[in-house]
Amino acid sequence: MDASVTNVRMSVHEGVACLRLDHPPVNSLDRETRRDLLSSVEGAVAGPTVIGLVIWGGPEASSAGADIKELAADGYGGMPFAPTLASVVDFVEASPKPVVAAIAGVCMGGGLDEAFAVQTVLCRDRLGIDPEIFNVEDGGISIGHPYGMSGARPVGHALLEGRRRRVKYAVVSMCVGGGMGAAGLFEIL
Repeated sequence: MDASVTNVRMSVHEGVACLRLDHPPVNSLDRETRRDLLSSVEGAVAGPTVIGLVIWGGPEASSAGADIKELAADGYGGMPFAPTLASVVDFVEASPKPVVAAIAGVCMGGGLDEAFAVQTVLCRDRLGIDPEIFNVEDGGISIGHPYGMSGARPVGHALLEGRRRRVKYAVVSMCVGGGMGAAGLFEIL
């Protein structure tokens, strides 16, 4: 792992890389933490003795999502600083090695996106869900996680797309603003 990584600590135990977010007090996913997490995941995936990864934030806070100070500096809606949470999530989802999110304590907003990313493709494949109906045209995170839209955008889109596809139900995970997360099951009428 790169010596410049400071907000994520990595240790390897019996072939499992444990990546611990270390950005007190709530492990917010600011630019440096996203960079460090991406670098750590890349290093663990490249490690020849690593067979799997666990991402966690310690016993008190898995992740509180976006850093509100970074959002305020960015004007609540501009493009997020690279690497974006979406790029980190995409890399984790595409990992050739299994990744588990161990959630303890607070886990909200973008932290839930990160936690869900480690299992979405695995669950899709294990449950036999057709990729054509899974994460249809991406969700709110695909548009850079603008404040207030990673809940409203996917719900509206799921309802419209569900009606177009003539499906009965749609499930949406979302950040509902202020660092809170939710999931919704909607019946398409």
